[in-house]
Amino acid sequence: MVTYVSALGYVHKLNYDSDPTSAFLVQKTLAATQRLSPGADSRLPITLPILEQIIRALKFTNSSKYERVMLKAMFLTAFFGFFRIGELVSNGAKGNHPIQYSQYTRHPQKTIITIRHFKHNLSKVPHHVVFSPQSKSILCPVDALHQYMKLRGGTAGQLFLFPGNVNVVRSYFCAQLRGCLAFTNLDPKHYKSHSFRIGAASYAATIAGWTDAQIRHMGRWKSDAFKKYIRPVESLSTNKAG
Repeated sequence: MVTYVSALGYVHKLNYDSDPTSAFLVQKTLAATQRLSPGADSRLPITLPILEQIIRALKFTNSSKYERVMLKAMFLTAFFGFFRIGELVSNGAKGNHPIQYSQYTRHPQKTIITIRHFKHNLSKVPHHVVFSPQSKSILCPVDALHQYMKLRGGTAGQLFLFPGNVNVVRSYFCAQLRGCLAFTNLDPKHYKSHSFRIGAASYAATIAGWTDAQIRHMGRWKSDAFKKYIRPVESLSTNKAG
């Protein structure tokens, strides 16, 4: 319904007519419809407790030390960097530009990944995603990336590679995530690769106390679209890892 109403409003604007869809009652009706809609986004956030759980699950779901170290780095990068899966790995789509080794920079107290190819960045202005150390070592993206890079080496190409310089692809990442979720008794139907981004935005807004401007910048949003990802605080404090 929202899509059709938006299209109707667009036609009126093209003809320089007043937009009836912007009326107060229309907007309130749309808002109520979205709340009641069974088609609402059902993806749940990957929270910090869940993030710890799936990282701990890796030693039971994957027998390769290299892959376990890599997946831990990928999970933490996805969460703390607000990354879309298509920004991290190959997905076979035209125009897909996963981050490269050359975009990774390690500093004494932080790690930076610089990206140019992301949604809405038509001018390709570089954006610096800064990772800071975390007090809990298992959840520290700086340390996880450093440990992964020691195994990966300095070969040019996609940042996340299998031995032999084979690109990690989306289907592999999603399959490994499903395995970790299932091991921790979480329903993979409700957690997708985008759940890292949803969890990061929810944590930043409801627990970390970030401003809207800070969240937009970190998540590379051009509008307040991130607000549709925000989940209640109570959903972020469940499933605590031991």
